[in-house]
Amino acid sequence: MYVIWKSMIAVVTMALVGLITGIAHGSTYCAGAAGPDTVLCEDFSGVNPLGGFNVFNPPGGSGSGQTAMGVAINSEELRFEHLGGFGVAHTVTATSLVVKDRLLEGDVKFDFPTERRANASILWRDATQQNQITLGLQLDENRVILDTIVGGAFTRYDAPLVVGVEQFYHLSLLISAVGGLSGYVDGVLAISVPLFDAMSLPISMNAGFSGNSRDGLDLRFDNLIITAIPLPPALLLFGSALALIGFAGRRRLNIK
Repeated sequence: MYVIWKSMIAVVTMALVGLITGIAHGSTYCAGAAGPDTVLCEDFSGVNPLGGFNVFNPPGGSGSGQTAMGVAINSEELRFEHLGGFGVAHTVTATSLVVKDRLLEGDVKFDFPTERRANASILWRDATQQNQITLGLQLDENRVILDTIVGGAFTRYDAPLVVGVEQFYHLSLLISAVGGLSGYVDGVLAISVPLFDAMSLPISMNAGFSGNSRDGLDLRFDNLIITAIPLPPALLLFGSALALIGFAGRRRLNIK
């Protein structure tokens, strides 16, 4: 019964993700995308657009073999500017936020030939980097990549990507307590890890963008939004029915 319930929740949740992604992507972002279930929305248009973010540049610190990237806001976009070598940077919320049953979305942009090597991602991470979930695009390899680090253990999942002419993509990462991980590109499911144990993650982490680049390439990011995914009313009723059945069973067996 639990397996059936879990499968139902996963299917309905994926449908909700498609609906929410479609609505948000067609708006002028925070003015039109924010709703009653919006946890955070940042379009980098405020007076101090990076005031609520921490920059890890490079995220591995000195001696990591990575070089810094110039992180700045330009025309209401977050930009990672290549400064030489293997440039890597993370820009994440200064405040940690609840991870489970959350949809993280962001726009990534590539203004260079797709054969050039670079990765642009959205991510959740903790301060120790021992826990991290990253959904990104590796255009030179035509791949969508979903990386997980849980308690320091690294796992990579990937899937083919049909590269668009516009080189502009909307990424969505869903972490569900019952449905695992799901990664979407422009509202289309690209990677699903239904058996991922979201309960193994910290309760709260920091969300934002990450990127790495070679060959003098810059990266552009925009529109970060986090949405709480509520349990659909039908499933709430189903869960309540299961609870009542369990309670009745306990009474019949006189369990205390």
